[in-house]
Amino acid sequence: MLTIMKKNPIENYVTVDVEEKKRDLKIIKEFNGEYSANIDLTLMLNVVEYPKDTLYIEEHTERLNEAIKNKLQVECEEVIRLIQEANCDYFGIGKHIMAYHYEDWKQMDWEEKYQQMTINTSVETEIIYHGIVTKVANNLVCHDINYSPHPK
Repeated sequence: MLTIMKKNPIENYVTVDVEEKKRDLKIIKEFNGEYSANIDLTLMLNVVEYPKDTLYIEEHTERLNEAIKNKLQVECEEVIRLIQEANCDYFGIGKHIMAYHYEDWKQMDWEEKYQQMTINTSVETEIIYHGIVTKVANNLVCHDINYSPHPK
């Protein structure tokens, strides 16, 4: 579950559940012999709470999806920065290089290379379900969930 809040948290937030996810990790040996990695993340989302109650309008759903995608992109980039700074190879990039490029692996100082390595992230999101959220006596109540068809 992810909650994103802005200026007025009572009126301006969204809570989503990730219904489906796909992560692709590609490790690339550049022409100069350096390695880089691309992490592509695709998330199918269910909006559980959204007090603005306007997701029945397709344009609003699209704008919310874009805002969530942008927020998650920034968060992913920050996480990558932090784990590289901590020299934590969470995604097993070093194991991949060791397994498939062993001669290169033996010649490198992995701890130093990892911290300087380019790791690109790409986040794609799609809202596939959304709940209708309304205000009742100053309380937020989440009603039934409507299916929002998405093109294939």
